[in-house]
Amino acid sequence: MIRAVLDEGALLRAVVELEELATSSRTEDEQRLILELAPLFTDVARRVPQSPLLARLVRLRERLVARETARYAEERRAIRDGRLRGADLLGWLMEPPSELRDYVVEGLLGVAHGPLLEAAPGLPRGSIGHHASSFGQVALALAGVPVVAEDVFVDLGAGSGKVALLAHLLTGARACGVELQPPLVSQARDAAAALGCDSVRFELADARDAEIGDGTVFFMYLPFTGPVLEAVMRRLRAIAERREIVVCALALELAASDWLAPRPPGSFWLSVYRSTIPGASPRAADRRSPLERFLGDLQVKG
Repeated sequence: MIRAVLDEGALLRAVVELEELATSSRTEDEQRLILELAPLFTDVARRVPQSPLLARLVRLRERLVARETARYAEERRAIRDGRLRGADLLGWLMEPPSELRDYVVEGLLGVAHGPLLEAAPGLPRGSIGHHASSFGQVALALAGVPVVAEDVFVDLGAGSGKVALLAHLLTGARACGVELQPPLVSQARDAAAALGCDSVRFELADARDAEIGDGTVFFMYLPFTGPVLEAVMRRLRAIAERREIVVCALALELAASDWLAPRPPGSFWLSVYRSTIPGASPRAADRRSPLERFLGDLQVKG
């Protein structure tokens, strides 16, 4: 009992500290809130599950989401109307300093604050918990491949939808996000609906079983390892036997797959591969994208 009281006292101080941070207008305080709110909720739910602190954290998240919605209301309206997409949107997103860019991107898309979960999600052996991809590396892949409107972009391990939403909004491609965790899929679907992204779908599915056969460009940010990765790569190879595909891997090395050949653009974190299976239908060689004019800045600033 004493231990529980001490725990609740410490958690109360942590909640009060976040509530105080929420009154600040400093960017670094908002960034800290983004990082700490959801884990604190899970910690409170695990250690003192009947605590009224849970309701305070829910209200705090609601306030932060409402503030973000108001902050980006004009830009979101322009996205829904089709006035802020493609190269225009990428130019707008490139304006903030690189250290703030993901903070702005996730706020604009409405996915900055993760769902509040009472327990850590159970994932299959070999699956890795969600971590948001860096905007710079995603944009580098989209501009450099290049992904174009005729593509079907598939993010395996899509989390709250950041990459799939960016792929569609910046290139016009149809996009699909595959994710195992229901709260993240729900958040991604809500974000797509709020932005008018009718050509983006999110599947609650295991990447080993999901409907991904129409994909032409696949993106993975270390979503799984071991046998799960091997099974997914077998699925991608089967698709590549019919038509050439591109695989973009963030923090994941795929050089052992002899049917994939490295190609630019690459970076310390990002590897891009094209399939090389004889007899497969090729991707069009003359595809160009208006995003290509940003390649130099993306390779330098990422």
